[in-house]
Amino acid sequence: MRGDAFEIIVHGVRYLVEEPVLRDGLRATVSALVDNQLLATDRLNLDRERDRRRFAERAGNPALADDLLIVRERLLEYLAGPPPGASEADETLDGEALAAALALLDDPRLLTRVTETVAALGWMPPPGGEHLPALVYLVLTSRLLERPVNLLVEGPSGAGKTLLISTVAQLFPADAIVALTGMSERGLLYLGGNLSHRMLLVTEAAGLHRDGIARRSCAR
Repeated sequence: MRGDAFEIIVHGVRYLVEEPVLRDGLRATVSALVDNQLLATDRLNLDRERDRRRFAERAGNPALADDLLIVRERLLEYLAGPPPGASEADETLDGEALAAALALLDDPRLLTRVTETVAALGWMPPPGGEHLPALVYLVLTSRLLERPVNLLVEGPSGAGKTLLISTVAQLFPADAIVALTGMSERGLLYLGGNLSHRMLLVTEAAGLHRDGIARRSCAR
C-alpha cells in the first residue's frame, strides 16, 4: 500500500487523503476543506459508517457522511491503478481458455461443481445447508438480468455467513462485485461509477439501517 496523499473533490468539498492503509477496512487520514477553510480532519475507517458520520458531525455538515463513500470508491480506484490493456486481456483469454469456460457453463453439473469448489475453498455447510453455495451463485449470476435478485443472509454470529458470500464471490470476475462493509441510507446514490450488471454486497446489517433505500437495493 502506498503512503501517497490524494486530493478528491466531491460536491465542492476538497478532501485531502493521506496514508491510506487496507487493514480491517480502508483507513486513512482525511481532511475536509471548503475555500481552503478546514472543516475537519481525522484518521478514520472509511468502511465504517460510524466513523463517517462522526467525521461529518465534526465538520458540521451531515451530508459529508455520504460524500465520504464517494471518497472511498475513488481512493480504491486510484490505489488499484489502471485496468489491464486490451492486448493483455486478449493474451489471457486465449481460444483454449474460452472453449473450456464455455464448456463449463454448459455442464449440467455446474451447480454441483460450484458446491464442490466452494467446499474446496474452505466453506463447510451447516446441517441442511448444502444448497446454500448454489443459491448464492444463482443470486450473484442474476446481476446479468434486467431485475437482479436480492438476497438477505441471516444467522447467528459466527455461523459463516460472510465466509459463504465471500467464497462464492471468488467464482466471479473482480469487476462483477462491489463489496461494502456498510453504507448509509442514501449512500448508493453517491457511489459513483457504473453499477450495471454488478452485484452490491453489504456485509454489515447495521449499514442497512431500516426499510429504506439501502435495504431495498442491496444484496447481502
